[in-house]
Amino acid sequence: MNHIFQTILQMNITASIVICSVLVVRFLLKRAPKIFSYVLWSVVLFRLICPVAIESNWGVIPVSGLTAESLISEAEGGNLTMSSAQDLTGGNQESVNSTVPMAEGSLNGEDSDVTNPNSMSMRQLVLWIAEKIWLCGIAVLMCYSVVSLINIKRKVASAQKTEENIYEVQDLETPFVFGIVKPLIYLPAGLTGEERIYILAHERWHIHRMDHLVKLLGYCVLLVHWFNPLVWLSFILMTKDMEMSCDEAVLRKFQGTIKKEYSTSLLNMAIEKHKIAGTPLAFGEENVKSRIKNVLRYKKAGVGILAVCLCVVVGTIMVLMTNRTPGDQVQEVELTEKNYPENLAQMYEWRTNYVGDNSAVGNITDAWFMDTGFSLVKNGIELQTDTEPYEVTVRYLSDNFTINTSAEQLNAEEQLESIEQLFEQNAALLFSLIENAGVVHIRINDQMVADYTRTELEEKFGELWSNTESFEGFCKVYDYVNYVQDMGNRTSEDILQEDAMQESTIQESTIQESTIQEISTQENTQNLEMIEQWATAFCDRDGEAIASMISDEVKSQMEEQGLLEQAGGTYTFGVSSPWPWSLVDSTKPYTIEVSGDTAVILYYAAVSDPHISVWRETIGFTLEDEKMLIHSETLEYLDHIASAEEFEKAYPLGIITGTAMDYMQNGLGEMLNRNAMENPDSEFYQVLFQPDTAAVYLLNLLKNENKVQTDYAYADDGTKDVLVHIDFILSNESVTIRMTQPFGTDGIWIPQKVE
Repeated sequence: MNHIFQTILQMNITASIVICSVLVVRFLLKRAPKIFSYVLWSVVLFRLICPVAIESNWGVIPVSGLTAESLISEAEGGNLTMSSAQDLTGGNQESVNSTVPMAEGSLNGEDSDVTNPNSMSMRQLVLWIAEKIWLCGIAVLMCYSVVSLINIKRKVASAQKTEENIYEVQDLETPFVFGIVKPLIYLPAGLTGEERIYILAHERWHIHRMDHLVKLLGYCVLLVHWFNPLVWLSFILMTKDMEMSCDEAVLRKFQGTIKKEYSTSLLNMAIEKHKIAGTPLAFGEENVKSRIKNVLRYKKAGVGILAVCLCVVVGTIMVLMTNRTPGDQVQEVELTEKNYPENLAQMYEWRTNYVGDNSAVGNITDAWFMDTGFSLVKNGIELQTDTEPYEVTVRYLSDNFTINTSAEQLNAEEQLESIEQLFEQNAALLFSLIENAGVVHIRINDQMVADYTRTELEEKFGELWSNTESFEGFCKVYDYVNYVQDMGNRTSEDILQEDAMQESTIQESTIQESTIQEISTQENTQNLEMIEQWATAFCDRDGEAIASMISDEVKSQMEEQGLLEQAGGTYTFGVSSPWPWSLVDSTKPYTIEVSGDTAVILYYAAVSDPHISVWRETIGFTLEDEKMLIHSETLEYLDHIASAEEFEKAYPLGIITGTAMDYMQNGLGEMLNRNAMENPDSEFYQVLFQPDTAAVYLLNLLKNENKVQTDYAYADDGTKDVLVHIDFILSNESVTIRMTQPFGTDGIWIPQKVE
């Protein structure tokens, strides 16, 4: 039962991908005939029923990656104990020795006790609990369905037969089909005229199309996969598409002339609660509102539309019904410098975090390099995943490699030495592709011929797993393993010759690096000069210069923001106040930081109070023919700072002294102090006489105690400065500002630096 539950989990992982894909295609087909959406759900049904993975060249579902086993292990928080090596992916089983014990203490073929919770590993316990919950859920849903079925049978017990397989029931609120082999149609008593004709046509089409069997099968699948909300959503939408497609079939039968009358019939049949929805043997008319809308906008589709929809549906079903064939997948990185063996691509496709993914382990070892000169036939693998270090044992059979007697020992050692390097290479590649593999054993004819641990091979070849996040990285690991092995076989003459070549290479490399550095410095200087031109034009409100340096997209963006306007063929730029303008001759109203083709400019915008706020502009640019073109631009107004991140943007590295925000250097401090002293009762200037409120105002912090809080204390360094502690509540971060009174003890406080 444990294996069945794990298989169900794996099927849900794959089916969830398929369901999401179907939802996307269904959305694209929302205006198409609903029969196409209805047919789409067949691939979901197939995936939830068939436990065997079918592979094809056109499949898009990966066969490796997420597995039920890996998800459980990740939920546990890391590489915890895994004692099962059952194949959850439906992959290659031939390389797995099914008679091999998977748990410690079971070397005689005894399986670990998976029925006693006290003897289970954490992974086994999680699976055991989940399995019991799963079974309980199935039992509850089955009981509910049985009770619903009994209620329906009671309700129709007094039904009166009017025609072949048609019955009328008093007080019945909605018509429905009931039964499996010989389904019956039950109608509310009193239906007459056209309304009865339309409803009968609808229900008969359900029976003709065997929808009652489809819904029964879908409900049984839902019982098994009840824990997956995507399966519930699929069942609901499948039922909706089933009903709408049946409505359209009736409309086609009557050539689309009864839309109004048919909609009225649906409205009359609408009920507040669908009392039979829990029983698939009897399903009535649901989703009345959406069905009426669909009926009213029904129009017979043309041949072209039908052909396109058919191709889309068939193509979707084909690619979602099968898994991607590992051997035919395109490599992640096209490596043109060297022709790597095909084995590498085959191995990398099965990269996994867990030894317990025996399908991956089997396929990786199938692709090992085995050009040994001996006749070796793979005879299965053994996985020890109960205790760390987790182990992989690979078995081979050979008719010309034997270790039977002491007389043959010398010959055997010579044979072993000749293939040891190849097995070492294979083991290193396995460690680089299976994250929690710790030990690799090689057995030939049941004789242990080689053992490798991750620790010893990583000491020799360096970190393995973390360097194979890409196929290119895996190829580099392969190259380095070969290089280290080749280095181990070098003679003293080889070493001297290589040292001489290396010295020559170093000299050439030094010259190249010097040249590259010189070119890079020249490029950075040129970039900075170009950005200086932009920043100067920005501060000078030079609309013509601005317009000449930006792309059409940025131009449209600035026009929408009201920064750039064109009148009479001339561009104007900017607003009156606040605006970054030169405060004193020695201080620029901006700072620039350039990195590659991106620049960050901090503008210091001033008003006459006087007061300065910070704007942060990020631009992306390209240089062509010594001319700069700005293709992206964003401008942030950092005048209500509410987080440490925003504070760092406005004041990088906490530097205030020497920038335009330095009220001692920019010439505004004395003016601000004079205005405050002349207007001591003004609420505008009163905040400057307290160090904490002065820091909030002058550094443009948000005035909201729920988001920014301050307190202060005098510095203990012998000065009369005050340290203001600022807490950003939402981000749970803080900064400390040194405030000073440069104009006397009765003057204003101004920020000096970040502590």
